[in-house]
Amino acid sequence: MTDGTPVPYSCAHCSGPAFATQSIAGRRLHWDVHHPCPAGPVLECGRDETPADVRRALLADEGTHRLQLSGGTNRLAAMRVLRTWGIPLNGLTADVTGTATEMRLLALLMADAGVTASVQGQGAGSGPADADGP
Repeated sequence: MTDGTPVPYSCAHCSGPAFATQSIAGRRLHWDVHHPCPAGPVLECGRDETPADVRRALLADEGTHRLQLSGGTNRLAAMRVLRTWGIPLNGLTADVTGTATEMRLLALLMADAGVTASVQGQGAGSGPADADGP
């Protein structure tokens, strides 16, 4: 049994699937793609920015998740966290969305800055996600 979300993958030796996951380690986003090829397993991994095709597959599989800030939020602290993620500062009034893991990490970083935030799941049959990290 392989854990993860099926993702497109081109292998010179087989036509088998690849599977992707995201995780949080050291307050950073980590991603990996594992392809169990009969010629030998292949593992690609990285951190911070997940490749677009992998991210699209994760969003399609788990649905989009949204960060919700509490009513009494320290807006300046929240803006600082959003800016470090490259989210426009109008992100406080717009939906901040992404994969479940991306939003859990963002909620953790908000908590580190003293901002209360929660993560809510949307689409793909996802229920609410917790903001406590993996």
